[in-house]
Amino acid sequence: MLVRVPLAASVRTLQLDCLYTLADKPYRIGVNRGDRGSVNRKEAFMASYMLIRHKVRDFSEWKRGYDAHLPKRVEAGLTEKHLLRGAQEPNEVILLFEAKDLNRAKTFAESTDLKETMQKVGVVDKPDIYFVNG
Repeated sequence: MLVRVPLAASVRTLQLDCLYTLADKPYRIGVNRGDRGSVNRKEAFMASYMLIRHKVRDFSEWKRGYDAHLPKRVEAGLTEKHLLRGAQEPNEVILLFEAKDLNRAKTFAESTDLKETMQKVGVVDKPDIYFVNG
């Protein structure tokens, strides 16, 4: 059973807090005090993600350039989780990456190399980039 708690959002960073009760998913359990008053707390691992949405001139051309840029994403500690295309607009691309370190992901997202690569491979609008915890 998945229980969702309210979301807190800011301009470019979203904080997504979820409580899980599934054994194979992150979960958070309340505090239990033993006989000696010690705190026994089991806390969830909260993964960090980078979400990007942008439009491209030609998906096939963009995909070749995107694939060639893999070493830079690996260097930034990013692992692709989902690459999605718009149902109504196939040249709209949404990418979800797991980030080992949000600071490294932010540095990568702000890098001149990424901006130049996006322009070279045919990104035609300003990308929306979000950093989220879940």
